[in-house]
Amino acid sequence: MDQLSVLPEEILVCIISCLPLKEAELIKSLTCLCLKYVKVKVEMLEFVLSNCPLLETLDVSYSELDESSYEEQIIDLKVCGSTSQRLNLKHLHIVLCDKIKSIEVSAPELVSFGFRHHGPNIQLNLKHVPKLPYVTYGASTSDFFFKNLATYASQLVNLSLKFTGSIDKMMLQCPQLPNLRHLTCDVVVVGSSSSLHLIRLISLTNASPRLQKFKLILKEAKDARISEFGNNEIEWVLDEVKIDHKYFPCEYERVGNSWISWC
Repeated sequence: MDQLSVLPEEILVCIISCLPLKEAELIKSLTCLCLKYVKVKVEMLEFVLSNCPLLETLDVSYSELDESSYEEQIIDLKVCGSTSQRLNLKHLHIVLCDKIKSIEVSAPELVSFGFRHHGPNIQLNLKHVPKLPYVTYGASTSDFFFKNLATYASQLVNLSLKFTGSIDKMMLQCPQLPNLRHLTCDVVVVGSSSSLHLIRLISLTNASPRLQKFKLILKEAKDARISEFGNNEIEWVLDEVKIDHKYFPCEYERVGNSWISWC
């Protein structure tokens, strides 16, 4: 990994913002940038994307700011190259940056995309990702999966979906996934719902004729319990899945703003 990749984010931002553009050669060898629990300005990220031709991995996680500094938050993020610089990005992960308003991705070399969001719905547009086979997605609704990712559904090989509460009814409208090999469904059980609607996952497996492995992970949040009906749902789903499958029951406890799993 390039040494610049392990610099604290505030130092990297300072270096980038202080350098005249003609001296920005310092960051051109950057191949991986991971920003976690930091203040991030969209201008800094877009500058890196436009001036780091070797950048292959961008990971922005837990970058939420206080309302008092709202003007510094990531609002609209465009992950695109420039007219003079082709984007070489292969791995993009945006995790729990709940202040993001919209994301547009145009990355012809992208092979993995991870996105988790617990806030209000955002505009997520995968504009051009012709090589994308690996996706991890978790949000309050599954709109993105059907309205946006459906365009690239035939490309998917590995899909990981994360749910909180019960399975979204939109799963019943699942697009065909003709090349999907591995499917992971991670469900966090909260409260005492009588049904997790796990049977809706069958639509996913039925839409995946080449599916080889199916993994179901159930995590109980603190004070949550899977009902008897919920346990029956688990059995129904596993009975319906005829290929290699695994089931992982876990406890999943919230500590502060973080979820801690005990598997």
